[in-house]
Amino acid sequence: MPFCSLTETGNEVVDAFAARFGRPELDIATDGRTVKAVSVRRGSPCGSTWFVAEGLTGVELGRAPAVAALRCSSYPCLASTRVERWIGDSLLHIACHTVAHAVKSAIDRATLPP
Repeated sequence: MPFCSLTETGNEVVDAFAARFGRPELDIATDGRTVKAVSVRRGSPCGSTWFVAEGLTGVELGRAPAVAALRCSSYPCLASTRVERWIGDSLLHIACHTVAHAVKSAIDRATLPP
């Protein structure tokens, strides 16, 4: 699996690293229609999460996950583009889906301003 799928494992050393780097976790501020701001709580080890976050401000909420995946695919990610037979997909494609899911989760958790 791509390095950006890393989560805590119960190993003290891995967990210390995975608390900061691994499966992306974001916070998104919104006005109910567009992304107003994005902060990265945990980013991918390659740095793509911060690159993705920078490009989401002003994007319509419904388009944000797809824009995130597209930005991830244009980042110089180290994940392979070769389709792995055992999963039927490339690791880069999985990485892009992972960050898109993180954006969708952040939108779902976002609170609207008063």
